[in-house]
Amino acid sequence: MNIRAASQEYYIRQYKQNLPDQSFLSETNLQTSIRDVFEKTSDRYCADNGFSEYDKKAKDGSLVKITVISVNDMHGKLEEMPKLAGVIEALRRNHPDAIVVEGGDSSYNPPYSDQNNNAYKPLPDILNEMDFDYMNLGNHEFQFGKDAAVKDFINKIDKQNTEILGANVHDKSKEDSLPGVKPYSVRNINGIRVAFVGVTEKKMSTGSHPDVGKGLFVEEPEEALRRLMPKIKKEADVVIALSHQGVGDDIRLVKQIKGLDLVLASHDHTPDNVQKGNFPNQTYIVEPHAYCKEVALSEIYVDPVTREVVNMNFHRIPVKKFQCSPDAEVAQIIKDYHDNGEVIPRQAA
Repeated sequence: MNIRAASQEYYIRQYKQNLPDQSFLSETNLQTSIRDVFEKTSDRYCADNGFSEYDKKAKDGSLVKITVISVNDMHGKLEEMPKLAGVIEALRRNHPDAIVVEGGDSSYNPPYSDQNNNAYKPLPDILNEMDFDYMNLGNHEFQFGKDAAVKDFINKIDKQNTEILGANVHDKSKEDSLPGVKPYSVRNINGIRVAFVGVTEKKMSTGSHPDVGKGLFVEEPEEALRRLMPKIKKEADVVIALSHQGVGDDIRLVKQIKGLDLVLASHDHTPDNVQKGNFPNQTYIVEPHAYCKEVALSEIYVDPVTREVVNMNFHRIPVKKFQCSPDAEVAQIIKDYHDNGEVIPRQAA
């Protein structure tokens, strides 16, 4: 059934029937997080074949559904992070098999980012509490150069829970990985092997920020993926790229690199970026809004026999409208840093 032809009431009824846990969802949440989102974006954010057909097939085992929850470009907006973490936790409860990823530029929010007082505080503690499965490295993770990023950011992320990805950022050459960083990672999700690979833009420094990326060897994203994709495709059925370079560059990327199923884009700081392709030969590119304003929920439907993607749905969820409690642990981390005088209160953005 085409979601655009379905009534909103029918869609919400179908959505309720497919939730494993509805305890946290009020009717208001259903209105704001489903009806409102799809009313505005159904043409651009849902694949044309509709919700119920593919979810029913996933329920009866004839398809496998892979769910990815993603955010990007948080830029140290501390005041917004407790609510963002609360939304992610609520979505996790309803999608217990979901993979949660962060697309890069979680850090650097002037005026309080201070190289002389650990520019990343308190982000590693917050990110560890949010418990991402994968994090990509953006250009602003390297705002003060490679050494600061490794010492004060990468080394402080709990690698037992979170894998940091960066296929084209290296120590001294493309043969040297950064400590604590992997080019890609593969995990089995309900019998489907799913690879997550991270890339970021090659040009990082600017005239006003000459130290961004200092000490790094940064490979062209296309070059890195061209080198890695033959190996990745042997290990994985579905390939998802976390790409921190902007949708325009991602469009060029997928024209050159075959085998990517989904690109979770970032760096543009712009919502409404979705490029749609025909399966199995083209790629979807999705980017939610930056600054903790939105969470993206991507649903990928895979044929377990052919191991090909047959459909995708995309949900952009506005954080402020979603009714849930802020994450108390994240809020406490921020309060403790403020109380200790380690964080300068942020001016209004």
